Amino acid sequence: MAIRPSTGGTTMPALGQGGSGDALAGFIAGLLAQPALQADVEKTIRYAVWQHGAAADELQARRANWVVEDLVNELGNAR
Repeated sequence: MAIRPSTGGTTMPALGQGGSGDALAGFIAGLLAQPALQADVEKTIRYAVWQHGAAADELQARRANWVVEDLVNELGNAR
């Protein structure tokens, strides 16, 4: 299966900090562990990437200094 490349819609430099990619990978793995989300893997991955960027955007809007643990706590809550 080939997944088309795309961006999450954010260019947040703070996502370059150590561990943010690990947080995204864990979020994707957790979503794909759910049978209902395995039917459309590409859609699930795109959702996870969007959530990752949106969570970082929301954190940055609230405060300039945040760490990856804050991002992990925010994942899944972005609107």
